[in-house]
Amino acid sequence: MDGASPQPEANGSTARKRTPWQPPNPLETAPADATNRPDGRLPNTPLMMSCIAFCLGSVFAMGSLVFVIGGVPGSLCADYRLGFFAASWAFFHFAEFAVTAGWNRPKVSVDSFLLNNGIAYHLANGIAVTEFLVTQYFFPNFKTYPFVSQVG
Repeated sequence: MDGASPQPEANGSTARKRTPWQPPNPLETAPADATNRPDGRLPNTPLMMSCIAFCLGSVFAMGSLVFVIGGVPGSLCADYRLGFFAASWAFFHFAEFAVTAGWNRPKVSVDSFLLNNGIAYHLANGIAVTEFLVTQYFFPNFKTYPFVSQVG
């Protein structure tokens, strides 16, 4: 008999030994604490973490480029302020993962990027970008007044 087979007990019934949770894939990362397992929307693999990090790095690079060059003249979406927003957003999410991976290794997972903060978070980001684009389209000079820019 191998070690995984049920062993008969004294009363004749068989009992299985409980084994700790094992990830289904050898490349899947498994946080040590069961309460910190990912919610299952994204596969918790190094490949997925690499893909997310690559996408966040690309958003950061493009946002930084648009910010540094001062935006693209005549473009509604390539404004330096929107570039700064995108670069800051990408940096925040990557930094959350990096801090968790560096200082809290047992709890690191694909959810450490904090990209699935719930519908309210996604709505807030979408509304912020929509508000910027609507203001930029209908009132392009609105944010050029020093008082308005300082107030927000």
